[in-house]
Amino acid sequence: MGELGNTYMSMNRPDLAKPLYRRVHERRRRLSGMSHPISISPLSDLANSYDLQGKTAQALDLYLQAVEAGSNDLYHNVVPVLNLDSLYAKLGEFEKAGQYLTKARKVAEESMNEEYPVRLNILDGVGGLYRDMGRFKEAGELLQQVWQVRQRVLGDDSRNTLNSAASLGDLYCTEEKWAEGEKMLLDTLNTQRRVLSDQDRFTQRTMANLSLCYLRQHKFQEAEPWAARFVEVRRSTPTPQTPTPQTEDALMVLADVRLHSGMAARADSLLDEACPLSPAASPADGRASYCQVLRGMSLARAKLF
Repeated sequence: MGELGNTYMSMNRPDLAKPLYRRVHERRRRLSGMSHPISISPLSDLANSYDLQGKTAQALDLYLQAVEAGSNDLYHNVVPVLNLDSLYAKLGEFEKAGQYLTKARKVAEESMNEEYPVRLNILDGVGGLYRDMGRFKEAGELLQQVWQVRQRVLGDDSRNTLNSAASLGDLYCTEEKWAEGEKMLLDTLNTQRRVLSDQDRFTQRTMANLSLCYLRQHKFQEAEPWAARFVEVRRSTPTPQTPTPQTEDALMVLADVRLHSGMAARADSLLDEACPLSPAASPADGRASYCQVLRGMSLARAKLF
């Protein structure tokens, strides 16, 4: 039942995964108790399904429950710790994010060898947090280390190796190391499309990051096809929630590309779909704030000051 939920999550169908994770968690908690590893895992998965739907408050509450339940067992608690870190980082609460990861990193580095998967996952999470905080040198050192070990142990086509390569490519673009970033993202994306398919959410994330890397360099012709493909793939994913947060992201990336390349009229319909006109977004809501900025740009281009 849990594996079926995982399959639905890979297909970007958290609506189908959520009831399965909930049933697994309730049964395992009843049989084995809240703090048993087999009870913590589906609770973390359930939180992740809420997170993927953009339901931040529910996801945060469940992640905290999972982390608290597994506080004495790093091995089985690493996934909820990393997911909680990621959510706090998205909310800009870096101190809270680092609080859990710093402790996990210390234990991992003291008790696990460099190839141990849990240690690699933790270091990857710390690298991502440093990137979000603008600590690019430290982020690069950790992400490079994790990528190289995963290459050696798992091979170039492993999902984890590809995720590491994509994270490193995105960091290079953020640092304006354009040539390195473009090459790494493009090479990774080509392999992800071959090994995982365009429907995989990690493939789609790399598509978005490559589009944004081109956009930051004003390479609009290169950015447009990937941004358009990102939207096409997201729209083709069946879901009762229209649009999903992932589809909204795709629409906004494409709208951003078109606004910067002077195609304001073609961006308006995308923004109407991604974020209908609404009151100003909370500063903590990055997606909504980004969409309102794009709307403002669009109105300014139309001289509707």
